[in-house]
Amino acid sequence: MSANERIEDRLRMSRLVKEAYVEQGMQLKDVALQGDIPQSTLRRVLNKPDTPLTALQRQRIEKGANLVSGDLDRILTDPNFRPRIKDRPLDAFKSPAEDVIEFLTKYVAAQPQEGQKVRAAVDVIWADG
Repeated sequence: MSANERIEDRLRMSRLVKEAYVEQGMQLKDVALQGDIPQSTLRRVLNKPDTPLTALQRQRIEKGANLVSGDLDRILTDPNFRPRIKDRPLDAFKSPAEDVIEFLTKYVAAQPQEGQKVRAAVDVIWADG
């Protein structure tokens, strides 16, 4: 792979990472904080494609931008690959009912027997009494 191809891959990676975190309503500082990576390092890695990119930096960028582990490596090797945003965990204090319902719908579809147990537990918790 030529140096130009590597730079093009890095530019594509940077663009896709930026799209992913902006789509989630995040800013660069949020990604840096969540990924435990200095904002200056993150900015340099994303804006200067000739900057060396270590495996640890890739992991921290993935964590900070809520991307699936290993996706940055795939971006750099597969020109058609797009990173995937991880599903955020539900927060008992902040998640709206719609998010809980969506999660439970997917859960029951993926694990019908376990879904029956969840439904039974919900029925017990909120039984008309």
